[in-house]
Amino acid sequence: MKRRMRNLLTEGCSLAAIAEECKLSTDSVLLNLMADGLTLSTIAKQCGVSTCSLIQNIDSAVHAGRVLRSQVQSALNKDWLDLVAPMTRNPRVFTPKVISHMLKETYSNCDLDLEEVALYVLYCKKSYRAIDLYEVLHDMERTLHTKIKEVLIRKYHEFWWKTGVPKSVRTSCQVAVEDDPEHRDEHPYDYTTLLNLKEILDKQWSLFGKQLPLDVAQRKPDLMKDFNRLNAIRNKVMHPVRHAPPSDEEFAFAKHMQMQLDISRWPKTPAA
Repeated sequence: MKRRMRNLLTEGCSLAAIAEECKLSTDSVLLNLMADGLTLSTIAKQCGVSTCSLIQNIDSAVHAGRVLRSQVQSALNKDWLDLVAPMTRNPRVFTPKVISHMLKETYSNCDLDLEEVALYVLYCKKSYRAIDLYEVLHDMERTLHTKIKEVLIRKYHEFWWKTGVPKSVRTSCQVAVEDDPEHRDEHPYDYTTLLNLKEILDKQWSLFGKQLPLDVAQRKPDLMKDFNRLNAIRNKVMHPVRHAPPSDEEFAFAKHMQMQLDISRWPKTPAA
């Protein structure tokens, strides 16, 4: 696919034309070409646009939520990022203009425009992957928490907590409530963990097997394993001192699982 994109780009096709040909969004085409080693200035020249306009497209996609900052960071050339990063520690001396001049003086193969250097300066200041991954995990847990409770109430009504939730989960949540010095009037269910939610799904599979998105419900063993892997990734994000940072593969896995469990994919709640 990336080779096809490169060929179309070389032929002078616009990003929109490449996107239509490859059945992808223009955002995806741009990030794929960048990840394949092309600088924005090279892409801009072959498309007949300015580097600045491509950067504006990236900024718009990030602000609109179509693209995550970590995806942009991952698409940037790691070698250039590593060279730029140390200079950003002294921003008063090493402005993007100074960095651009130094790179071109030192490396004959540097074809980064000034605008692109400024983008590298912005994205090498910190890792966005953990931030974006936290948001992905938070969204997924919130979806599971909401939908599981909704299904249990629909089935068991006022007895949903005692009848629908395994005793081991209820006990775990109650302990968490008692250990929380800031506890107010929250229901113990509000203290469910990712693995608690997994256990509810597992023990109530005869119910949730009909309520989960169809492609997810058809692969219960894999789903249970996915929850274990997701929990390990979550631990990396929540306890960064004790763990290595999450990898690109782990981020892609979490993002894919979020898409599979997106609230819009669950069967609609029947009218009462």
